[in-house]
Amino acid sequence: MDIRELESFCTAAHLRSFSRAAKALKVGQSTVTKHIQKLETELGKELFHREERPVQLTAAGISLMRIAAPLIDGLRRFAEAGTGQAPARPITVGCAHGFMNDMLLKTVRAFRDRVPHCPIHIRVGTKPEVLDMVLNGTVDMGITPNPDRLSGLAFQPIAASERVVITPLDHPLLTRPLHSIAELAVYPLVMLGYQTQTRTLLERAFHQHGVAHEVAVEVDSMEMVKRYVELGLGIAIGHRAALDPEDIKHMGIVPLSPFLPSELVGIVTKKEVQLTGNAGEFVSILAATLKRSEAIKPSRLAKPRQMAG
Repeated sequence: MDIRELESFCTAAHLRSFSRAAKALKVGQSTVTKHIQKLETELGKELFHREERPVQLTAAGISLMRIAAPLIDGLRRFAEAGTGQAPARPITVGCAHGFMNDMLLKTVRAFRDRVPHCPIHIRVGTKPEVLDMVLNGTVDMGITPNPDRLSGLAFQPIAASERVVITPLDHPLLTRPLHSIAELAVYPLVMLGYQTQTRTLLERAFHQHGVAHEVAVEVDSMEMVKRYVELGLGIAIGHRAALDPEDIKHMGIVPLSPFLPSELVGIVTKKEVQLTGNAGEFVSILAATLKRSEAIKPSRLAKPRQMAG
């Protein structure tokens, strides 16, 4: 086992691809494959699930990653300190599908202006998948709403995100005040196919009001939710932070702050990890971008009003 083999392993784990790891390390893909095979032979355990695309770490791979990644990062920083070169290791960020697209774009652009030689790799998935990416070390940080599980994770809040109803532009909810969340149950719903905190709160509210609801379509990403709403197949409940300025040209939104609580959005890392250097700079720029951003103000917006009593 030598440093080159560990470097190939860590790079392939971060990029979730042997070919991309070879390109990043400027070696042939066969070299990366041989390095990882040698590690697996020495350890007597498989480190990657190769049948999956992108490749995934096995339990043994996750354990090795936790040990090897700090070593490789430290050696890189030591070597770079002697040459005066900017750190070459990319920052890898996990983000939920269709979540904070506009804010993330502005953050990446500002970061690249400030630190032009540091690559950024964006990985997308569902919220549970992003949390798993953080835990197994394939990303440095995740950008998500407040995680519902914190075992082994640390959460740094950055901003609050209001929950809203997302509707087609011609929907009747945009023409009158919303008196009760129960009024939403009469419309077909487009929802994420996994149990988010928003879905849990909504279904609990419907149950408390004694109303039935219809889930017309279930999809795997917030981006798909928005597209199905735009096509008129139903309404959806989501975070304001999931809406881009372009979305409001094609959809209406109704605030739900009187009925459902806002949720904190922030950075998720492994508990023992401190984001310093370029990663810390990225988080600072993200926080500043969120604070500077104006609330989305669509031209047609129904104002919610709680029912008296």
